[in-house]
Amino acid sequence: YIGQMVLGGDPHSSSDTSSDQLGSDHLALDRLVARRIMALEPDVQRVLATVAVAAGPTSASVILRACGIEEDEAATVPESSVETLPEVRPVTSREIEALLSANLLRRHADGRIECAHDRIRVVAVGELSPDQLRDVHRGLGEAFELLGGGESEALAEHFGHGGDERRALDYTEQAAGDAVAALAFDRAAQLYRRALGLVGAGDEARRRR
Repeated sequence: YIGQMVLGGDPHSSSDTSSDQLGSDHLALDRLVARRIMALEPDVQRVLATVAVAAGPTSASVILRACGIEEDEAATVPESSVETLPEVRPVTSREIEALLSANLLRRHADGRIECAHDRIRVVAVGELSPDQLRDVHRGLGEAFELLGGGESEALAEHFGHGGDERRALDYTEQAAGDAVAALAFDRAAQLYRRALGLVGAGDEARRRR
């Protein structure tokens, strides 16, 4: 029943529900999701939180690296998902499979994973303290940096929110250069302004580059 609610299939919902009722239903749903998250083992919670902060389909290798969890070649991939998966066995772990079985994550045909519903993502991120959120962002930035697969702007965001201003600046400048190469000049200007905001007051040489 919770799965139906999370996926938008609540059998008790109706088309003429008032906005107040919808708000109340969302609050009740968020509480249900929060309780499910809090009942998970700590490592499983950490994987879900990292997927949620990544905010989109993400390589399982990146997620596990960001969490400091080893890939598990012995983890069982459910038969129900085999038809949608590539011939190469997807990267997985016990924690990922637990979240898939609980319908909190979903796996794409290319093996990437994301939260099964946006409300799950929102609640999972909301359960993190500021320090935890900073650590997850930094872990994702370092994992993308090591394994690849992340766009420069995404790395800049992760390192910026992760408290590493130096690497945030490097990747913001790189993202601005990418935008110029793509002829996205308005976006490039926005990114260069963001980069200027990250340059230290005493670093005049870099401000003039």
